[in-house]
Amino acid sequence: NFDTNILDTFDQWCCSVELISNIGPKKGKILDRLLQEHCPITVLELGTHCGHSTVFCSARQHLLSVCCVQVELIVRASDEVIPRLREDFSVERLDLVFMDHWKRCYLPDLQLLEGSGLLGEGSIILADNVIFPGAPNFL
Repeated sequence: NFDTNILDTFDQWCCSVELISNIGPKKGKILDRLLQEHCPITVLELGTHCGHSTVFCSARQHLLSVCCVQVELIVRASDEVIPRLREDFSVERLDLVFMDHWKRCYLPDLQLLEGSGLLGEGSIILADNVIFPGAPNFL
């Protein structure tokens, strides 16, 4: 599988060549379980770094036999994007939000998401690195 090869190569590079923060195999299992159990249709990832978790989610959606996986990269500040998701990108609901961007933005962005009307019953918010380096206001 092309996506799996990309992920394996990226994980090996991050562990042996250059220490780059990525979701990695341990946290990947958590994300994998959530994807399998909840089969989210619309996923918002805040913070892509090198795109590891985007490829991870895309690969898992393929394994879940989802007919079409579409990825749209939006390069703008989260506080600009969230209020415009419905209007600019025709997003009606977010099934999964994965926060892995500036930790100081976690709480304000969660509040924007809550006010947007895009979160509903069963929507999942997953936030990385809340303990280290930390996002104490978010917890």
